[in-house]
This record gives sequence, C-alpha cells and structure tokens, in this order.
Amino acid sequence: MSSYQAIFFDAGFTILQISPSRDVLFQRVTHAHGLDYTLEEAQRANTAANSFFDAHYYQPNDTWTDDAAILAFWESFYRTALQAVQCPAGLLEPCARGLALLLNQNEVWRAYPEAAQVLASLKAAGYTVGILSDWASSLSSVLEAVGLRAHADFLVVSAVDRVAKPQPAFFRLALERAGVEPHQALMVGDNLYADIQGAAAAGIAGVLVDRAGRNHAAGVPTIRRLDELWALLELP
Repeated sequence: MSSYQAIFFDAGFTILQISPSRDVLFQRVTHAHGLDYTLEEAQRANTAANSFFDAHYYQPNDTWTDDAAILAFWESFYRTALQAVQCPAGLLEPCARGLALLLNQNEVWRAYPEAAQVLASLKAAGYTVGILSDWASSLSSVLEAVGLRAHADFLVVSAVDRVAKPQPAFFRLALERAGVEPHQALMVGDNLYADIQGAAAAGIAGVLVDRAGRNHAAGVPTIRRLDELWALLELP
C-alpha cells in the first residue's frame, strides 16, 4: 500500500458519465415539445452552453451549495443552448427546465466501466474512499442507482454540505470525514481548477483524469482511465 490512506474521487465525468450523450438527450427533450433538431444542431447548442458554463464556473460563486440555485444554473445553461438554435420563445422555458430536471434523474447517469471495480479494490486494499462533488442533493441516489454508493465510505456533496469546490473548506471536510491529514489523501478528478488546484490549496495531491487525452497540466499526474491509478499508488 502507498503512503496515501484515503483516495477522493470527483463524481461527474470522473466516475459518472451521461448516457446517452448530452446531444441525444437534447434531441429527445426538445422532440417531446414538438421540435426536430438535427444532431449537428444539438452539438452546436451544447457548445454554446459549454461557453456559458466556463464563464460561470471558473469564478467564485455559491451556486453549487443550494439545490434551487443549481437547478436555476442548469436552466440558464440550457436556455443558452436553446437560444443558439433559435428555439421558439414559447418553448424556451419548458425545454430548458425539462433538460435541467433531467440531470437529477438516475436513469441518465452511468458509471464508467472500470469505476466500480477500482473503488471496490481500493477499499479492499485498505484505503478510505470518498466521493466529492459539486452536485445537487440527488447525488447519493444517483450513485446508488449506478452501483457505486456502496463502494464509498463517505460523500461530500456541495448542496448537502453547503460548501463547494475549489474552496479549501470543501476538501478539509473530506479530510475530517476520512480521518486523515492532507498528505495522506489523494484527489482524483477531471477538472484542473476545481479538483486538482482546489485540493492542492488544502494540501492534498491530485491526479487528473483526462479520458480524451486533451489536457496536459505541468507537474500534474494524468490518467486516461481510473484503473491506471494503481501505477501511481505504487501497488504491485
């Protein structure tokens, strides 16, 4: 076993993925309202929404500490997407709300194929496993539905615990629940700003999950799949 005693995992796009894709979900929800967007239009819509996300997420805010604020954010996110493809004014709000509410539904989330085995094996090897996420209070239900909740010793969920990444207090709460010091914990996540830099501010080392192989942060260990974590833990 390595010098670490606890391994912390982000949720979305680290251990959980949207399935089917956001583009397909966009088509399904809007189709239910009588709209017929092509896949290319759905992709364009989601690209516009991603720009909205980047403009909001990468600055201090309290959005992620409250269920109502999180829902309002995702409604704005999808409103931006819909406006990018000229959604009729009368359908803008119902479509945006329908898409936002979908993110709290268990059925649109799946665990990455290797996630359950990695988390279970870490626990079996003696590590304390935590799942840490900026998420609505629905996260525990989502994790239960996809078969991951049983593999985590504890959760830190922004809307439940009223603190969000990248604030050091968020990560200190995880340390407290794990019963370890900062140098004894490792944070695994897909977001450099929230997961890796946030953890570092609390004295916790990080591993970046970059499944697409697009991000290369200097000095930050990077993996494509969760099972590549074993090599970094120096396990036989």
